[in-house]
Amino acid sequence: MVTHPAMPATDLAHPSENRPLSVAGYKRIQEFLLIGKLEGVFWTSTKQIGNAVPVGLGYAIGKHLLKLMNGEENQRF
Repeated sequence: MVTHPAMPATDLAHPSENRPLSVAGYKRIQEFLLIGKLEGVFWTSTKQIGNAVPVGLGYAIGKHLLKLMNGEENQRF
């Protein structure tokens, strides 16, 4: 996820068009609730979303860390 829709990497963001995703598209990828509204203009909204960690990723990392701390899983690094 990028923090600004004019960055070159955003050309790759939309699956079928050469354009950045909409704020709703960014929200969906980052697992934000689709209800609710972000504060600020379009540019600040995309920055907030781009800097976020998806809920599922945070959950998976936390779950893995708990397993490591409890000795339930070997470290693979």
